[in-house]
Amino acid sequence: MIKHRAIPKLFSILILALSARTGAQTVPLHFERLSTQEGLSQHSIYAILQDSEGFMWFGTLDGLNRFDGHRFEVFTPPKEPTQVNQTVNALMEDPSGGLWVGTRGGLFRFDRQTERFVNLHTTSKPWVACLSLDPDSTLWLGSATAGLFKMTLDSLRLVSVLLNDGTDAHCRCFFRDRDHRLWLGTESQGIWMKPPKGDAWRPSHTGSDLLRGPVTAITQDGQGRIWSGGPDGLWRRESDGRWTRPFRDQDTPKNVLALFTDDLGMIWIGTPQGLYLIRTERTPPLLIRMDPYRQENPQNRYIRCIAQDRTGMLWIGAWGGLYTSQYHTKPFVNLLADSRVPSHLGGAEVLSLCRDSLGGLWIGHERGVDHIPSRTQPTRHYPLLPGQASSASPRSSASWQQRTIGSGWVQTKS
Repeated sequence: MIKHRAIPKLFSILILALSARTGAQTVPLHFERLSTQEGLSQHSIYAILQDSEGFMWFGTLDGLNRFDGHRFEVFTPPKEPTQVNQTVNALMEDPSGGLWVGTRGGLFRFDRQTERFVNLHTTSKPWVACLSLDPDSTLWLGSATAGLFKMTLDSLRLVSVLLNDGTDAHCRCFFRDRDHRLWLGTESQGIWMKPPKGDAWRPSHTGSDLLRGPVTAITQDGQGRIWSGGPDGLWRRESDGRWTRPFRDQDTPKNVLALFTDDLGMIWIGTPQGLYLIRTERTPPLLIRMDPYRQENPQNRYIRCIAQDRTGMLWIGAWGGLYTSQYHTKPFVNLLADSRVPSHLGGAEVLSLCRDSLGGLWIGHERGVDHIPSRTQPTRHYPLLPGQASSASPRSSASWQQRTIGSGWVQTKS
């Protein structure tokens, strides 16, 4: 399991709650940015994968990166003499732990023992856009230029596959749903679905306008409905098979590049204009301000891929780097400072936090200590003792005293 680095600036609990916002156009959340300064080979992220050992892998504009929670290690797939760099577009792990790497120069298998790339084809070198693995270990490869392919892990031979209408598919994305059906988004042929068994692809866009443009991203919501995104925004497949627009046109982000449903059922949307979040099906997408404390570089807002690791960490791949956030999985509570109100804090400058053995939260601030026993009980205020100046700086070199409150120890300035 990876040990994530501590995210700075989030020592305060005074963070605006998503659940308290209604009708807001933007919501600030804190993200830590990782770029070439932290060791990435290149700051444009195209693919994200957490493997069975807990390592995070990132496909970039120039090579493959592995992150162990502390540092990056870079591996570069072979490239043709005419190629300036080797872009990694797709990543997949098979049941044996083998790592498959899809690039603009073809498909490779990364050997973890030798840390070398094995080229799995000699004649055809398709521009790999997406990868997926069937329950029977059939690997599916979607190419943006050469069409759809399949390969068994035993034969390691790519076989071209036509859609049911007899045409090649210019592939953009795969999505495996909870019933193991495989969904395919294409450049100009809409969206297709393959059952868990067999190779027959069925069109799913019949009777809708999905055929008009590229399908660049697919996900599934908590109710089992399939969502797709593209240049014209969002579509949702209802239980009766119809594709509908889930929101008004003016409320829908355009040029959708990535869709991801997290462990709470919230849908994250990546676009060239930034990151959006759908909290419920009745609330339009909210634009997430990834760093409200400084002016964002337009490249940093160009979101290409989104993933979540097993600890709940959200990973965002952008053209301007890699972003992480730990704080999207639980609602934030904005605690105001007013000792006259039971549910508020006794001081505004939060200096320390401690959770006790009963699940209560102790909060130290410039005026004393507050105790929140539970979410349903009022806050208890313990002011500073007489003679302890509330204006004392927490960064001064003054000595400390200790006094007890029940069975807990609290440090205060003398």
